[in-house]
Amino acid sequence: MTDGVQEGSRRSEGRGPEEDLAMIRRLMSESRETAGAGGPFYVLWGGVVLAGLVLTYLSVRTGLSVPPLFVWIGAIGAGWVGSFWIGRRMSERAPVQTPGGRVMMGIWVGGGVTGTLLGFAVPAAGLVSSAGETLGPIAMVLGSCYFASSFVTRSSAMRWMAAGWWAGGTAMLWWNGIESLLIMGVLVLVLQLLPGIRLLRSEDAGAAAAA
Repeated sequence: MTDGVQEGSRRSEGRGPEEDLAMIRRLMSESRETAGAGGPFYVLWGGVVLAGLVLTYLSVRTGLSVPPLFVWIGAIGAGWVGSFWIGRRMSERAPVQTPGGRVMMGIWVGGGVTGTLLGFAVPAAGLVSSAGETLGPIAMVLGSCYFASSFVTRSSAMRWMAAGWWAGGTAMLWWNGIESLLIMGVLVLVLQLLPGIRLLRSEDAGAAAAA
């Protein structure tokens, strides 16, 4: 009697090769969907941060009358409001979130909060004297987010992007004057905005093919 129960338990807990293969395919499909879903967020944040960097650079070079603090309050505020709006639209289209999606959300929300605190709280406390001393650590946080995300999406390209963020963040600790704005602008354009546009295009192409 006991032997029969144990045998039945083993059969219910065990999986055959077909089930294992189906599970692997499902996880791979979810990973691709998770990677594509990040496109709107990359474009949004790449756009608002790049705009903030350009306006800050112009304010330093040309004496633009808009204070950089107001520029960044507007840029980061727009990024967070836009992120909540995009997230809500996505949840309406797909109420059931995949495990990979939940992990990615945790990575990027945590990174976003950390970057926001570094950008506002650290200068307000008088702990930095130049833009690069703030932008450098923010870039390193983004590098960590990309590196962690690469394991969720199984993307080797994201690991290289993480290395770029880390290298650029380190460089800004030395070139921490107005040069740091240029370095950060290149990083945002090449490692966030353009990849986000590419993800959006690939997602649109996939949707058109499915239709």
